[in-house]
Amino acid sequence: MAKIKWQRWVLYFLLGTALIIVYKMVDKIDYVIAGIYKVLGLLKPFFIGFALAYILNGPAKKLEGLLKKSRVKFIRNKSRGISVFVIYLALFIIVSTVLRFFVPAISKSFSDFINNLNAYINAAKGYLDNLKERFDFLGDFDYEKVFNSVSPKSIINYINLNDLNRYAQGVFVFTSGVFSLFLAIIISIYMLLDKEYLIEILKKLLGIFLSEGKMLKTTSYLSRIDVIFTKFIYAQLTDALIIGVLSTIALAICRVKYAVLLGFLIGLMNLIPYFGAIIACAIAVLVSFLTGGVYQAIYVLVTLIVLQQIDANIIGPKLIGDTLDIKPILVILAITLGGGLFGLLGMFLSVPVMAILKALVTEYAQNKKTKIV
Repeated sequence: MAKIKWQRWVLYFLLGTALIIVYKMVDKIDYVIAGIYKVLGLLKPFFIGFALAYILNGPAKKLEGLLKKSRVKFIRNKSRGISVFVIYLALFIIVSTVLRFFVPAISKSFSDFINNLNAYINAAKGYLDNLKERFDFLGDFDYEKVFNSVSPKSIINYINLNDLNRYAQGVFVFTSGVFSLFLAIIISIYMLLDKEYLIEILKKLLGIFLSEGKMLKTTSYLSRIDVIFTKFIYAQLTDALIIGVLSTIALAICRVKYAVLLGFLIGLMNLIPYFGAIIACAIAVLVSFLTGGVYQAIYVLVTLIVLQQIDANIIGPKLIGDTLDIKPILVILAITLGGGLFGLLGMFLSVPVMAILKALVTEYAQNKKTKIV
């Protein structure tokens, strides 16, 4: 009896201590949040390394499977290391090529566009003034205000043109620094080399808190989430590359002055479902109007609409298939919430997250004999 009473007092003591700690944490919430951010900042290379390893795991896994079929014993035995080395070598070559050739060209085009923007705006104003005098075009619409909002003066407030080329070429190291990026690459390599070991540790940790049945169900859910995320990421990146190249070619055929810059922008914005294509199209049409006149802007508008329809009805479905089988209203809701809460990264990841939530809710409802439309 005394033993039970003693254990009860120990429990009360631990509970009281926990309450005091929670109270102090709430009382010093600013310091707690600052501490959390500091820890997350220190772990940033691990987050970047995990993301890089996750993206490269697909091609590395396929290459490893091919190497295991080799007749050479050394290649079969070292298939994991060779595949990781080849994938990172290919990544290095691709990144070096982009930084060496494409980034300076895009940077030069952007700088040239900003420097000549006043001349383009004045020409567009004169064109619209002429139409307004002859046909009462645009009525009372104040297009002067619109042009002033995109003047070089307003843009220079946000961009230092003298450092533009440095910003563009330093895109890899701008957020985390050279050391953090190098450390993230090393971490990602070890993650790919020892992925089975890491997965086994994760399973053991989950096994501490979950029964065998729940463990199997959890791993099944994680496997489905992995499939959805992997397919979405590769599909989006491939789709963006295809649309970027096609847009650049189409804009060059339309004789748009900054075809490479606009094609790159369209491909990049295409990573954001629905809204990205609309925003990129609007920017391309505006730039075409400023640099080539209204007829060129119309050609560009029609061309990009055709390309986007091809992407939406042929390219996109072929790449993604039915993996993200969600309605447009859910996509818009996901992008709105994701973008509002987490910015561009949230807009990009919100759609697969919504697809995962829908799949989980649908499965739960089916288990409960209820259908979710």
